Amino acid sequence: MALAKRLERYWHERGYPAARFWTEPIDERFAKIGTYEIYRVACNLVNGLPPRYRD
Repeated sequence: MALAKRLERYWHERGYPAARFWTEPIDERFAKIGTYEIYRVACNLVNGLPPRYRD
């Protein structure tokens, strides 16, 4: 969650208020990981750039 907040702050500081980042749990469990929850950071970037909304 800290990474998602950091990425969102990065893009907002550069003038892209439409950039959104959030965490989603990964459902698969692996033997090596045990009981730890695994999350991934998802976003709304399009081709590596945040969407621009018209005013």
